[in-house]
Amino acid sequence: MKKSDSVPKWTFLSNHGHVLVHLHNHPDSRVRDIAEFVGITEAQKPIGLLLKIFTEK
Repeated sequence: MKKSDSVPKWTFLSNHGHVLVHLHNHPDSRVRDIAEFVGITEAQKPIGLLLKIFTEK
């Protein structure tokens, strides 16, 4: 079955939350790996936003 044919699963986490979970469990992941895990086409924006949030003082 194709991913597009499946019923999306509901979750409490946003894509940003899924990125954080994945990075916690796999800190050496590439952006492409994170995007595939989360199920999004581009992970650079969520990662960039999260880096900005966590590096601001």
